[in-house]
Amino acid sequence: GTPPGHLSGNVNQKHKSNMLIALMKSIIVTVGVCYAYFEKIALDRVLKYLLARGVGTPGFWLLAMKQMAGFTPSYEKLLAIQWPSIAFGWEEGLIAFAKSRTLSACPYNGGE
Repeated sequence: GTPPGHLSGNVNQKHKSNMLIALMKSIIVTVGVCYAYFEKIALDRVLKYLLARGVGTPGFWLLAMKQMAGFTPSYEKLLAIQWPSIAFGWEEGLIAFAKSRTLSACPYNGGE
């Protein structure tokens, strides 16, 4: 038989397999957490900056609506769309809303 203190080949292989699965799960969780931090610290800041710079340029909203909605809105609709951008922190809300629609996730907690 098997000497005392030693696992049989089949049990030892299962143990190694379980350890490998646990290690892979740990790596996946770590990568996910690192991506979430990267997204919050770097990516969101860059997007906020680009949005803030873009919104101030002439024709931004008209171009954005043509690209996103596929039609040219009236002057009144453009004005209505532009008004929320004068509020503090609008960039974060817009990014969260866009993420919730494109990623099928819901980081947008409202805040109205």
